[in-house]
Amino acid sequence: MISVCVYSAATMFGPYGAFMPENFAAFAAGLNNPASVLNAAFPPHNSNPSSHLSPRSLHPTAALNDLYSSMRIPQNLPPPVSTPNPLQTITSTVAASSGNLVERNGTKQHYSFHCDSSDPVPPATSLQPFTFPSNAFNSDDCPRQTRILSSLMHGDVVCAVTISDLNKHIYTGGKGCVKIWDLKESLHHQTNNTNGRSSPLTISKPIGQFECLVRNIFETKLSFSFCSFFKSRDAYIRSVKVLPDGRTLIIGGEASNISIWDLNLTPSVTPNGSALARDGGNSNSSISSNSSSTSPVIRAKGELQSKAAACYALAISSDGKLCFGCCSDGNILVWDIQNQSLVRQFEGHTDGTSCIDLTSDGLRIWTGGLDNTVRCWDVREGRQIEQIEFDSQIFSLGYCPQDGDYLAVGLEQSLIDVLNVSSSKPDKYRLTLHESCVLSLKFARSGKWFVSTSKDNQMIGWKTPYGAKLFENKEGSSVLSCDVSQDDRFIVTGSGDKKATLYEVIYDKRE
Repeated sequence: MISVCVYSAATMFGPYGAFMPENFAAFAAGLNNPASVLNAAFPPHNSNPSSHLSPRSLHPTAALNDLYSSMRIPQNLPPPVSTPNPLQTITSTVAASSGNLVERNGTKQHYSFHCDSSDPVPPATSLQPFTFPSNAFNSDDCPRQTRILSSLMHGDVVCAVTISDLNKHIYTGGKGCVKIWDLKESLHHQTNNTNGRSSPLTISKPIGQFECLVRNIFETKLSFSFCSFFKSRDAYIRSVKVLPDGRTLIIGGEASNISIWDLNLTPSVTPNGSALARDGGNSNSSISSNSSSTSPVIRAKGELQSKAAACYALAISSDGKLCFGCCSDGNILVWDIQNQSLVRQFEGHTDGTSCIDLTSDGLRIWTGGLDNTVRCWDVREGRQIEQIEFDSQIFSLGYCPQDGDYLAVGLEQSLIDVLNVSSSKPDKYRLTLHESCVLSLKFARSGKWFVSTSKDNQMIGWKTPYGAKLFENKEGSSVLSCDVSQDDRFIVTGSGDKKATLYEVIYDKRE
C-alpha cells in the first residue's frame, strides 16, 4: 500500500479575479451568456474557508460586476477628441516625429508617456508624450521583428510556458499536464525548408508529457492505484521553471503543492528504438508515441508544501537553491529546494499575489498582487522594504536584469508602467498600446527590451525603458503567458486557443 499526498477537491480561483482560463476560450469562441460564464467562474463553495476565495467573489453581484470588468475591454478608454487630454491628443510635434504615435478611432494618439515622478497614479497633466531618441528603432541590441517558427498544439489552454537554458526544450503547462517539446525540431524545419520560404511548423505531438498538481476527491490515505481513479485534471498549471542544472522542473498552480520533477535525458532504449520510462513506477509520467532515444524520462522527485489553496507564480534563485512562490492567500513563501523545506515567509499582501521577479543580485524580490500593490522584500533580512500603491490589480511584472533599476508592471487596466525604482532618480514611463489586461511580462536577458502579452490577443515588444514599440504580433486568442530564451533569440507564448507559439527574434535593422 503506497500512500500519497491528498489535496482539497475545492475549485480554486485564479490570480486574475473572475476570468479563468476556461472563460478565455469561451469568450474567444463568442460565448455571450453571462449566466453560464458566471457559473463556470464561480462554482458553489459549500464548506471552503473564505480565505480560499478572493474577497470580491463572496457576493454574487460583486462577482458579476468583477467578471465583466475583467472580461471586457476596460472602459477607461481615451475621451473624445474634443476633450483636452494629454493621453489622447497630439501635443508634441517632436514626440510625433519620433514615432510615438498610434492610430485609434481615426485619430493619431501617443502611446508612450513620461512622468518625472514614480507616482503610480499621477495627475493626467503630469504625463507628457515622450520623445524617442533617434536610435530607438535602429539599435543593434534590439529586435526589429519576430517570425513564427512553430505552433505547439498542447490541447488545453496554455497558462505557463518556459524555454530551457540551452534552447533544447520548451515546456508548456495546461490543465493538469506539462508537455515537453523539442525546440530544435522547429529550427531543423526552418533550416531544411526546400520551398524557399520559412513557413511555420505545426507540431501536434510532444516528445514527453506528465500529469501533475492532481487533486484527489477523498481526503484520506488510500492506495495509489485506488486514488488514481479519482484524480481530477481541473487544476491549471500557472508556472513552470527549469533549474540551472537543466534537468529539474518546479511546477506550481491551482493546488497546495509545488511539485519537483527530474528529467533524465538519457533514457533506456529498446531494440526497436522506442524509449523506456525509468520513473520508479510513477504512473503519472509518460512518453509520447513519437518518442526517440533523446526523449526525456520524467520522474517525480519531491514536493514543496504550502497551506495556501494555489500558487500563481514562481521564481528560482540564480544558484537553483531557493524557490519563491506567490500564494493565493497573499503570502510569499521561500523553500529550500534540496531539503524541500520552508525557510522563510513574507507577509503583507492583503489579497492573492499574482507575480514575482528577483533582482539581478538575488537579494531582493518584487511581487505584485490583487490588492493593487507592488512590494519589494529583502531576502536576507526577511522584511518588506518598499510598497507602491496602484489603482488597479497587478497581473504581471518584471525586473530589468541590466541597465538600471527598472521595474515593468502590467495592470488590469491595460497599462504598463515602467518605474525607475532607484532612490536617486524616481521617474516613470506609461505605455498604452494594449487594449485589455496585461497578463504576462518578461525582460530579455540583455535588459534592452521586454515583451508583454494581453487578453487583447497581442504580444508586443518594447524598448527599455521608454517603450518604443519594436514588434507586435496578433494571435487568435488571449495570450496568457510568455518567456524569452536565455540568449534572447526566441520567444514562446501560451494562449487560450490551446497552443503555444514559438517565435524567432530578428535583429536586422530597418533600411
